[in-house]
Amino acid sequence: MTVLSMMGQNAFSQSVLDPRVVVSKDHVRYSDLMWMKRVWRQIDLRQKINHPLYFPDRPSNGRMSFFDSIKDAAMNGDLVAYNPGALGEDDMLTKPYNILQLDSIFNPVTTVKQVDPYTLLESDVEISDPLVSSDVIMYEVKEDWFFDNERSVMEVRIVGICPMIRVSDSETGEFKGYKRLFWLNYSELRHQMINWQVYTSRNDVHPVTFDDLFNKRMFESLVIKESNVYDRYINQYAAGEDALLESDRIERQLLEMEHDLWSY
Repeated sequence: MTVLSMMGQNAFSQSVLDPRVVVSKDHVRYSDLMWMKRVWRQIDLRQKINHPLYFPDRPSNGRMSFFDSIKDAAMNGDLVAYNPGALGEDDMLTKPYNILQLDSIFNPVTTVKQVDPYTLLESDVEISDPLVSSDVIMYEVKEDWFFDNERSVMEVRIVGICPMIRVSDSETGEFKGYKRLFWLNYSELRHQMINWQVYTSRNDVHPVTFDDLFNKRMFESLVIKESNVYDRYINQYAAGEDALLESDRIERQLLEMEHDLWSY
């Protein structure tokens, strides 16, 4: 390793951080799939283990949060963001946003009533309220669990990722729920994530990328839906503790599926 001037950002060359290339996953033929289950889950960034996806809330020392990285790539045309539909129920990734539509998402304009202090007349005023990283506190992940008969392995592959923001009543401030901003195709996103660094407290010499974080499942999440005949989320037929138990049942079922395939 070559020693550089101490006046620079680092004392050593960072050839290890040179642009990386995505390693393609093994090709899987549909005819080799013995079993498959589609699952949706939520990653809550308020949980400590998920903080690497949330911080820094502002760009710092060349590092950005996951959302800020996505935002820059999308606005630069390096990523395609897909419309989740008027009700946020479209996760098929078939309707891409254009740059103008993305700009309205990242820089929403709201109209408020304002009284002129001199004339005392009320008028509508447009206020720009740019979306910042700290506004995104959840990600929804769509993934496929399957057993490949050719390789005799159980595997999970992410299909799409969707950032979500908290929505409150404009007048009362009462919490109303979470809103899906847009969906990202994971296979397209990987080509960007492979060069986005994640802070790790273990060793600064071997940085982790967001691609590593998702591939190695370095996050905590909660199952919110499995493929079903009614196309329902868990919260549509269970609430409170029952919803948590149902989520745990689905998670356990996925893990037990592989175990049941083998005899010991």
